Amino acid sequence: MYKYAKNKKGLDPLGNIWNAVPGNTYFMDWDGDNVINHVTAVTARTSRGTPRISQKTANRHNMLLTTWKAKVDGSHPKVKWYGLRRTS
Repeated sequence: MYKYAKNKKGLDPLGNIWNAVPGNTYFMDWDGDNVINHVTAVTARTSRGTPRISQKTANRHNMLLTTWKAKVDGSHPKVKWYGLRRTS
């Protein structure tokens, strides 16, 4: 999905995951082996600008990126984060 969105739909890489806005997407490579294992969408931002994410899991609706990143980084020390943003 990441390669398709990036190459066929013209979405741009998101240089800094903290700059994400609603409609952007995060992709995670859990093991650092260049195989993307998970995707989540940016669905909101707080008044202070922190992205919120939502995904399939019920308890992951409008979760703060700080909370989600701490969980991911804690359980997957080799994780690589990728983000895509709409260009228009």
